[in-house]
Amino acid sequence: MFPGARKYLFIALLALTLTSCQGQRIRSLVTGKVDTEANPIILWFEQEPMVDATTIITRPSGLIEVQDIKRFVRLYFPRNYEELREYDVIILHSPEMFHLTREQDRWMHDAIVEGTGALAAPAGLSDHEDIQQAWINSQVYLALPNDLSAVLASGGRAGERSFHLEVNRDFPEPILTTFIPLGIEEFLGRAAHRIIGKQGASTIAWAVGDTVGRIPYMITWDYAEGRGMTIGDSLQLTFWSDYASISNPGYETTQNPYGLDILMNMVLYLADRNLPSDVLVVHNMRAQFIEYRIKISLLSSLADFAEKFGADSSRMGALMSPIAEKFRQAQEKYLGQEFETAGNLMNSVFEDISGAEKEVVKIKENVLFWVYVVEWSAVTSTLMISGFVIWTVMVRRKLYRQVGTTQLERR
Repeated sequence: MFPGARKYLFIALLALTLTSCQGQRIRSLVTGKVDTEANPIILWFEQEPMVDATTIITRPSGLIEVQDIKRFVRLYFPRNYEELREYDVIILHSPEMFHLTREQDRWMHDAIVEGTGALAAPAGLSDHEDIQQAWINSQVYLALPNDLSAVLASGGRAGERSFHLEVNRDFPEPILTTFIPLGIEEFLGRAAHRIIGKQGASTIAWAVGDTVGRIPYMITWDYAEGRGMTIGDSLQLTFWSDYASISNPGYETTQNPYGLDILMNMVLYLADRNLPSDVLVVHNMRAQFIEYRIKISLLSSLADFAEKFGADSSRMGALMSPIAEKFRQAQEKYLGQEFETAGNLMNSVFEDISGAEKEVVKIKENVLFWVYVVEWSAVTSTLMISGFVIWTVMVRRKLYRQVGTTQLERR
């Protein structure tokens, strides 16, 4: 992207900041093994207007080392309980709890007690005993529904084999049931951890397979004023994404195009928000937001290119501003879960972008026309002058003078 294109991209994406001020976005604290090399969650939340996520890596992976984790926790973890309490959801994706202080651990537990939702993914199981014990000994573990001590006593892992989901049709909230017609129970999963729910936990779905049998896959419970949830695998594994298959060719690729949509239903439930009744409409809306970012980035680069050759910047801004305003309105409707209205606005936004592209192309062509005229004039005049000089000197020899002979030659 041209450096100046950021100006137009900022105008067009200003709606992202404006909607975040409405207090409707779900503030999420995401910690654990959550860097982009190991997990899609950061990329997903960047694409999702409904979430405002703060990410703190608390487990090494790839290029992330222990000294980096200490710095991340120091810089990005909330400084006090009041700051932490502002988050609607806490997501713990395979964290190493010994990187957090006992006070930070207690803050997370107390926030759940007072109404914050919490998701543990996967079920807390690890190949390393120190990580397991740190999780069992933590305060936040008390607020989550999986009994890891019972899981370890029963043999730990359920295996690396494939499984499919069986959704609990009787669960009162449509976290997964609305995905049944879309084939969620046919999508392949792999490497489900064993889950044993604590007393009072409810099962949302089971993992079913030849080697795993039929074990809880997603469970939840109410904990004081908050909610806790545990799932049996990681977000980079086969059911959710292709992250694992990239580094492990033996892993099957995902069949599930609704990973973000399922995760968002879980987040909405934990944040005590309404769940969408038509998940396909919401899925298409999210795809439109991604498409918008791509289209507006290309349009911004084109506008900046035209301005570099003398196009009127105020005219470019006049083309961009209405698009940004309409996009802001679409996001407001989306955050208000008025998905049909938001979809209609996004369709109108794409029509406006298409019209703006045609207008910018015309402006670019007009500007470049005069650039070509100037260049043609310069080249043509240079050619004419050079031709005149060559004709005068070499052909007509008007300026040619014969050299006289020297005295030596006469002798």
